[in-house]
Amino acid sequence: MKLADGTEVTVRTCQEEDVEAIVRLIARNFREVNVKDYGAEAMEELVASHDVNWFKGVAEYANVYVFWRKDKIVGVGSISSFWGSLTESILLTIFVLPELHHQGIGSFIIDTLEADELFLRADRIEIPASITAVEFYRKKGYDYKNGVKELDDEKHYRLEKFRKKVTLQRAGTEDAERLHEMQKKAFQELLDKYQDYETNPASEAAEKVFMRLKQEFTY
Repeated sequence: MKLADGTEVTVRTCQEEDVEAIVRLIARNFREVNVKDYGAEAMEELVASHDVNWFKGVAEYANVYVFWRKDKIVGVGSISSFWGSLTESILLTIFVLPELHHQGIGSFIIDTLEADELFLRADRIEIPASITAVEFYRKKGYDYKNGVKELDDEKHYRLEKFRKKVTLQRAGTEDAERLHEMQKKAFQELLDKYQDYETNPASEAAEKVFMRLKQEFTY
């Protein structure tokens, strides 16, 4: 993605040499951004516990993505299975360099995580959202878990998103009317433009759609 100043933000998976810079970026967010909602004392406790060894642990079980602008890390985000589940996943450690907030990098991080295999295989995805970031995630389609708006023991809101899975199913004659309406809507503009009433699918009778669906070889 490109920022307003024309510079490019690129993404790649996390390497071991990235970890120290990532931890510094996270610490800056605690001290400069989250501090407004949680207070300095709580944030210093998080800085102390969220060290290099902590993040290396995250990288062992999560798919971690690092976002670069020029030669500097400007964002990070990760996704993991939710307690080993094959149908649920969780988004973690989503942070952007404080001076680059509100420029679209956060959305780019979410979009990247939502293209990951752990997101695509999941029916439900959870996010532990800080007070600071909860409205951002809600704008990205996540909402309060089980409809309950309350902070957990770690002072996070639990948000979730359900994915609608697409399945392939053979159409039957009972679908004829609906398919005929879809066909008309898809081709009506071309029919109006070219007046090709004998060949345009928009002018085809519903009975023809029904008869095609009765054929054993029609899929």
